[in-house]
Order: sequence, then C-alpha cells, then structure tokens
Amino acid sequence: MVEKLNLSDATIDYHAHWVTIADNDKIETNVDKYLFLLCFLIRQVRQRQDYFIDIIQNSVKSAENRAKMAQKEEYFNKQKERKQATQLLIDSRISYKQQVEKVKNILKSAQDNDTKVSQIEDVFEVDDSLTAVQLGLIESLGIETGRDEKTEFYRLWQRQSIWLSNRVSQPILQLIINQEETDKPLFEAINHYIEKKGKITKPTKNLKWLDDKQQDALRGTPPVKINEKGEEIFQRRLYKMFLFEAINDGIKSGKLNFNHSYRFRFLEEYLISKKEWKDNKEQLLTDAEMTHLTDYEDIIGVLKENLDQLYHQVNDGYNLGLNPHLRFDKANKAIIETPAVEKPDLSKISSYFNPARFTSILDLLADVEKTAPFLHHLGHQSKTHERKRPTPETFFASIIALGCNIGVEKMRNISKGIQVSTLQNTSDWYLSLQALKDANDAIIKMKNGLDLPEIHRNDPNELHTASDGQKILNKKNSLNAAFSYKYGSVRPTLL
Repeated sequence: MVEKLNLSDATIDYHAHWVTIADNDKIETNVDKYLFLLCFLIRQVRQRQDYFIDIIQNSVKSAENRAKMAQKEEYFNKQKERKQATQLLIDSRISYKQQVEKVKNILKSAQDNDTKVSQIEDVFEVDDSLTAVQLGLIESLGIETGRDEKTEFYRLWQRQSIWLSNRVSQPILQLIINQEETDKPLFEAINHYIEKKGKITKPTKNLKWLDDKQQDALRGTPPVKINEKGEEIFQRRLYKMFLFEAINDGIKSGKLNFNHSYRFRFLEEYLISKKEWKDNKEQLLTDAEMTHLTDYEDIIGVLKENLDQLYHQVNDGYNLGLNPHLRFDKANKAIIETPAVEKPDLSKISSYFNPARFTSILDLLADVEKTAPFLHHLGHQSKTHERKRPTPETFFASIIALGCNIGVEKMRNISKGIQVSTLQNTSDWYLSLQALKDANDAIIKMKNGLDLPEIHRNDPNELHTASDGQKILNKKNSLNAAFSYKYGSVRPTLL
C-alpha cells in the first residue's frame, strides 16, 4: 500500500504531525483517518530506523575511540621499559667499542706476542654479559619494534566486542535494508548476522567486504590456531567488530542503504523519479523557474565562454602585478595567500543607533511585523478545525519559546495574559516547518530591499554575509547529540 501510494516526505510529515497533535475524536471523524494513521506509522518506522542507525554509528565510534585510547595508554605505559632497553643497547655498544679500541692499541704496541695475547685475554675477562632481566627488556623492544600498528589496534579493537555487541546487536537486527542498492557482499554478511540473531559460529563464505589486512588478521598470524578437531579457530569477536565497522563505514559511504528512513535512503530516492521527470519535465522546470536551463548545448557553451574569459582575466591581472596574493614556487606550483581580514569601521554606523538602548525581543518582533508582515504566513494546519486565530502576542510567545529553546512548558509559566492551552495550541497547529520557512522568506525579502547595507558596501560587485551556526546544549544523553570535550559534560548538537 505504501509503495502504491508513493507519498512524498512532506505529505507523510504533515499527516503524521496532525495525528500527534489532534484529539482522538477529530481523527475518528475525519474521512481520511486511514491515510493519516498510515502516514503516522510510516513516520514512526522511519524515525526508529534513523534512531537505530544513530545508535550504531555513535557506538562504533565510541568503541573505536576506546581502542585508540587503550593503544596510546599501552604505548606510554611501556615507555619506561623502552628507555631502559634502549639505554642497555647504547651502553653495550659503547662497551663493545671500548673493548675494540683496547685490543687495537694492544696489537699496535711493540710488545712480544705472548704479552699481547695475555693482555687481550685480560680485556675479555671483564664480565659485560647482560642479566636475564636485561635480555628480556631487549627482546621485548625487538618484538615491539617489529609489530604492526594496525595489528596491535585489531588486538585491542576486539576487546571492545562484548561492550559494542550489547549496544548494537538489537538495533542491527531491526534494520530494514535496501537490498537492491546495497553492496552485495556486505548485505550477505549483515543478513547472515541477522539470521543467526548475532550468534555467529562461522563467517560468511564471501569476505570481499573486508580488505586484505582485515582478512589476514581474521585468519590469524601464522601459525594459524587449530582446535582439537583440526579445524581453524574462528575469531568470532574480531569478526563481529569488523562487521560493525563495515556497517558504520557502509552507512557513511552510501554502500549500505535502507528502505524506510529519512536520512539514510538511497540517494536517487530523494530525487525526482525518472518517470515523473520524463512525463512532467516542462512543468517541473517551469515551477522551479529553470526553463532557461533546458538546452544543455546552450548552457555549456555559455559556461565555456565565461570560463575562458575568467582564465584570461586572472592571467592578465597576474602579469600586470594586480594580484599580490598569487605567486608561484620553483616547481611552478601556484601559492595563494589569504588576505588579512579588514576590521570594520563601526564609527560609520554608530550614529544610526541610540547609545545604551535596550529593546526587548517582544518589541523587536512587533516592529518586524509592522515593517515586514510575516504572521499571516503562519496558518492553521487544519482549515476545518480552525477556531479563533491567536493574537500576535501569542504568536510572538510561541516563536520565542521555539527560537530561544525555552520550550512551551516554561514559556507559558513565565508569560502573563496568555492562556496555557492557547499557547500550546498555537505552537502545535500554526508553527509548522513550512510556515516558519515562508515567514523567514518574507523577512529576508524585506531585508534585501533595505538601502542601509548598500550605502556601506565596500565593493558594489561583492556581497559580504555574516553567518553563524547554532549549538543546542543538551545536558542528558541523546541519540542525536555527540559528546564534546570542549564543552565539558554537555552535549552540543550542531544545526
């Protein structure tokens, strides 16, 4: 049914969100209640698939970090032994050199041969032999020097097997994989894991999803370990860790795709289907205002001409000495230097603002609404159930609660003159994602028409922007947040 309906993500999200905020009686009396409930189920499955994938990725990354940390600690813990062994080798070399010099001097002397032999014997009678402990240190240094870092990492990596299995086994068993758009050897390995419910006793026949280094590590360092039956011992824990790592890498690289997900489907599923493009190409281009990009030959011809002009412009500017930030080294390789950032002269705009003036966010939103009306874009998501439209103050309170990450619960406790039910209803039914985008577009359109930015523009051909990201600090564990050492115990989510 879901495949036949072929619902868009926007349609699914709208109907699913309507179910979460509507009362049961409204859902039961709606003629499209089955469509609403179906979209709700689709959304729940997709969200949970994304949550499972997030759990897998975060857990694999944590296990990898734990193994790397253990490898570093092990290296530094052996630093004292390495220094002792190295010093022993240095002392031995110095002692050997001194003995050789003594023997050379004896041989060069004018003494008879018997005396020389006797003196040489005295030189070698000095006991410079190493103790068993010292020999052990040197032997350990030799072994450590010959070890491969990757092999050492695999040894520590498989120690995380139980820890990681407890966290990702169940999520992996629930994954709904897109078999057609997933790497075949990797799919077979995952499917084998799912069929065995994580209790693997032997590997899959096809190990092409592992690289050569991993396959060698899985077979073991020669001589290969053999059990009582003469069979090769299967390193189950290491195999699982390689599989978990391959799943994580497959998700990130696009080799592993899922049927029901918002963020991890096959790339082409996010695009317009070939059939729809073929049937409605002209209309789609018209709706997107891209009819001028219909003819490829015309487009590529203009681009080639413009590119050729730009090459000439850059070369001529360099030859005339107009580009001080471009130079070439001895190998004729271009070196581009970043120019210093120009500090803005704030005195030019200080006269536009009154000194020491503070404006509340509420007054600011009210002024913006007067200059660039945007509240009319915030419409009710269900036209048949809309009652009295909320006041502008209620809209502003809802926007502040959402934009400042205060939350409706806290906002309604600190607000005066606004009913609790009204604030919650406004947030649920009016502040949809599309409505907020339309309101933002209206404000941006007004800002683009202001004359003040044009007056202070340094170069009429260049447009400067000030862009900033937003971090939402989460003090509790979350699937969609990663730990940041910079911010201590909090978990920032970058938007």
